Amino acid sequence: MAVKMSVNLPEETVEKLREIAEKNGITLTAALRQSIANEKFLEDELRGGGKLLIEKEKEPLRQVVFSK
Repeated sequence: MAVKMSVNLPEETVEKLREIAEKNGITLTAALRQSIANEKFLEDELRGGGKLLIEKEKEPLRQVVFSK
């Protein structure tokens, strides 16, 4: 079931959301939904003792640490 919400976001946040939507060929609503799902996944994994590692070609593996 969908719930309609109205939120106030800073213009900078809306621009980032638009960028995500455009890069992925999706609507703003879908980009917001995806962003929330991604945040929830990361939060659950980190709270469960997981680590976020970034691997790029020809660069050392890096760990991303989020402040609480």
